[in-house]
Parts: sequence; structure tokens; C-alpha cells
Amino acid sequence: MNAEEKMFLLGRILRCLANLRSGCRDQRVDLKQFLEDVHALNKSPVDFDVGGPELLGFFRESCREEAENWLWYLRKVGGGDDCGFGALIRQELKSGELQLADIGTSEEELTRLREKKMAPAETGAAALKMLDEMTVQFDAMLDKLREEQEE
Repeated sequence: MNAEEKMFLLGRILRCLANLRSGCRDQRVDLKQFLEDVHALNKSPVDFDVGGPELLGFFRESCREEAENWLWYLRKVGGGDDCGFGALIRQELKSGELQLADIGTSEEELTRLREKKMAPAETGAAALKMLDEMTVQFDAMLDKLREEQEE
């Protein structure tokens, strides 16, 4: 690995770490990239003043964020008995040692959402609306990245 590649990785490590510490969205993506880049440089997180408790905090936050994302989707689209979104939420909560209250829901709400079934046309319309919202967010994120790159 040449010096330019090392500098690129170092810059990305510092950007990911800043994102993680500031609580930006996509914690899981930043955490994964941070760890991969640290490993690629044959370094340890400790070399960047990141200890075990802070890494655990980043991981827990990424689990909370993922569980909230699945909950948002379940609330938007509905569940039905066969979607498995509740299981995905529970898996993230278990991994992060979190509770339903940590993501602003309860067992009662999950049960109600699991029983909520939408007609195929409603599900399709809800999915299209969600994709439109995600496209707007994605475009805004791309614009921000382009601005950062130009600076």
C-alpha cells in the first residue's frame, strides 16, 4: 500500500469516527468502514483513541438505528403474519442488548402491527411512497457528498 492509499484510508477512518461520535445516521455503515480501514492499516481502534466501551456504544447505537429502521418500515407498510419484520427488530435489539422501549415501541404495538394486513394494492402504494421518500433522502445525501468533495 502506497502513501497516498494510506492517507486516503486515514482520512476515511477519521471521517467515520467523527460520524460515529456525532451520532450521524448510518452508524452500521460507518462502524463497518472504520473497522475495515483500521484493519487494512494494520492498526487497532485504540490507535485512534477508541476503546472497547466506545466501540460497544457504537455497535449498540447501530443496532438501535437498524431496529428503528425496521420499525419505521413495519409502521409504513404493515406486517401481516409472514413478513418477519418483528423478528428483525428483535434480532437487532438482542444484539445491542436493547429493549422495545429503547426504540419507542411496545409488545402491544408490534402485535397490532403484525396483525395489520394491507391489500396488495395498498402495500404497493405504500412501498412506492416509501421509495419516493428514500429517493429524496438519497439525492440530498449525494448532493452533500458532492459538496464535501468539492471543498
